[in-house]
Amino acid sequence: DRAMYWLDEMAARGVQPTVTSYSTIMDSLVKNADVTAVEKWLARMADAGIEADDVSYNMLLGAYCKTGNAESAKALYEQMCSHGVTPTPMFFNMLINIHARKGDVKGAADWLSEMRSCGVQPDQVTFNTSVKAFRRSSNVAGTEVILQELQAAGFTLSTTLYHSMITSCVRSHCIDKAELWLNQMAKNGTADAPSYCSVIAAYANSGDLKKAGGWLERMEAAGLNGTAFAYNSSVQAFAKGGDADSAEKILQRGEVSGLDISSPTYNALISAWSKEGNADRAEYWLKKSVEGAKADVASFTAVIHACAKASDLPRAEALLEQMEQSGIPANVVTFNSVINACARCGEAA
Repeated sequence: DRAMYWLDEMAARGVQPTVTSYSTIMDSLVKNADVTAVEKWLARMADAGIEADDVSYNMLLGAYCKTGNAESAKALYEQMCSHGVTPTPMFFNMLINIHARKGDVKGAADWLSEMRSCGVQPDQVTFNTSVKAFRRSSNVAGTEVILQELQAAGFTLSTTLYHSMITSCVRSHCIDKAELWLNQMAKNGTADAPSYCSVIAAYANSGDLKKAGGWLERMEAAGLNGTAFAYNSSVQAFAKGGDADSAEKILQRGEVSGLDISSPTYNALISAWSKEGNADRAEYWLKKSVEGAKADVASFTAVIHACAKASDLPRAEALLEQMEQSGIPANVVTFNSVINACARCGEAA
């Protein structure tokens, strides 16, 4: 152990080793991820009557950070405090990072809170490290604590950060929480279209048409252009809920915005009008679907079904012919709908 030899030699020659003498050795061992050796040298330094400083503790914590040893890191923090050494922002950042890398938002939030209670001012690294924790987790409650801690520390949350939080809430089926964060964004003027659309689609997919429609209107009133996903989800939700009129108005607004309306969305609206027995509106949207090259067997069949319900056999047969001319083969449901029209018109004798 040549390093120990020279430390002893220093003392023998009347030169007192300093904390730097030991830190130099520890720094090299940390780079090699030799945690046991770093712990040993910290103990040797204490045995020599040399008080470790924040740099020394940071070095050992760096080793724990590399191995993800949260328990040893906590014990080191307690040891450091018991010796009257004030942890630096770097020290707390590493403590937070140990938990952030695992997606442990509670652990990260606890250290962020401890950091503030010690009067240590968080910095940009603290912010970035804390954010990393919840982006790897679906723990909504823990994530909220982190964001609240960051706000309490004086950080201004970015639109991207808000959106990440909203996405996390939606992913965890906590739409009400997502709505609260979107409301906060709207109040401070940072709400963007993707954030609105995440909430709109979430409510639409959950069947809450009132909420979905309300947020869609708020987004449009704010002058923001929504995504195709939000409009498609809303149209399909309203259509599935039996509100063909509202579904149609939303789809029209989506078209005006130049969004790509999907085939399932057209079909949902066509089917909704068909179920209401309104063959005219169903056929109108079939034509729009054909123009956009979105029509398929389900599109035509839904309108033919509406014609059958209206006992309009000529129209049903004409649509079947148009369908075949478009290169779309009829299926059993299509033919059954035409046969149903025949029966309703007395053409079954």
